[in-house]
Amino acid sequence: MVAVVAALGFLLSLYNFWVARLEKRPKLVVTPGFSVVALPADAFHTFTVANHGRIDVFLSQLYLEVGTQRMFFPDLRSGRSLGSKLEPGEAITFFQEATPLHEALKDDGFTGLQTFPLVAEDALGNRFISKFKADLDAH
Repeated sequence: MVAVVAALGFLLSLYNFWVARLEKRPKLVVTPGFSVVALPADAFHTFTVANHGRIDVFLSQLYLEVGTQRMFFPDLRSGRSLGSKLEPGEAITFFQEATPLHEALKDDGFTGLQTFPLVAEDALGNRFISKFKADLDAH
């Protein structure tokens, strides 16, 4: 009986250790969107990076994986640069003009409706991936 109670205690402590460890992991959520300011020429893709975790996260990179290449985004009119600290519950939205982005993707040989991995990386190298869809024939 003592051995059973000891085994249950051990399993419970392992479970608590595992849950505590998961809560300390960074968790960024990347959400692509689209925004039209006034004219179709003022169309922007929006990329929102939100910290859904319980610890501060330093956002170091935001990019599209295009084949074997990466299209990096610097400070995209967000008012904050990459390398910014995101506290729990905080989010940053970056804006990228749609036409130059679509033209760069067309130059790489893509046409029609395409889906690319949109990746945010933190300072520790953790990757958080979302899908970015673009209709390259619409612009």
